[in-house]
Amino acid sequence: MPLENKGEITFEDQLNTSETGVNNVLNLLSEYNLVATFFCTVNFAKNRPLVIQRIVREGHEVASHGYFHNAFSPDDYQKSKSELDKLSGGDLVGFRMARMQPVDYTKMKEVGYLYDSSLNPTFIPGRYNHLKKPYFWHLMPNGLVEIPSAVTRQYRIPLFWLSFHNFPLKFYFFCLNRVLRNPGYAVLYFHPWEFTNLNEYPERNIPYIIRRNSGDQMIHRFRKMLEYYLAKGVSFDTTRNFLNDAGAFTTEK
Repeated sequence: MPLENKGEITFEDQLNTSETGVNNVLNLLSEYNLVATFFCTVNFAKNRPLVIQRIVREGHEVASHGYFHNAFSPDDYQKSKSELDKLSGGDLVGFRMARMQPVDYTKMKEVGYLYDSSLNPTFIPGRYNHLKKPYFWHLMPNGLVEIPSAVTRQYRIPLFWLSFHNFPLKFYFFCLNRVLRNPGYAVLYFHPWEFTNLNEYPERNIPYIIRRNSGDQMIHRFRKMLEYYLAKGVSFDTTRNFLNDAGAFTTEK
């Protein structure tokens, strides 16, 4: 993102920022004994293998986020899965394309993925218009499962990372409560660097709407969300476990 906005950041600083953020997230999840899905690029995993080992050791799911975040080729479906399988010691079943861009469901199925979570079924100006796409998990014609990120059924208000930074928490919870009623679950997604203080680096030229409520404020807001929903009896799980429990991988089409 800094490079896209003509800011300055070295590759090592990119890795260190993500590493710090991931550890902050892992510390939070460990504090509440919760698990989540981590969509990782091979580029990060190869350069920070100890972070991947911690993710696996603490019971979280590792899924593919491609080989690089800023470039993609059709071979990356297979290459990223193979490399991440080796680095994580498991058999990856999930994929999310960087920037929630379109994917090749046929290719994904061929190389062994069971689900994709690259769909944000809303309208983001300059990015995509998915207002007519399903907002709930569903089977694609080839049997691959698509599980979109959370949006409200009415008006398709997205509850992704940028909303979490900028919506008042009461309004965010209001929207999320509606999603938890229909379709009955919510796929929320964030980036590790959001859990670091982005305001400390003006040279990175990161827009205010992204820097807002980052670092300690993000950790505080995230903790408030966890405590609010845990008190309401809401459960948290990995994407793989959720879809498996829902029968998504065994439903015959």
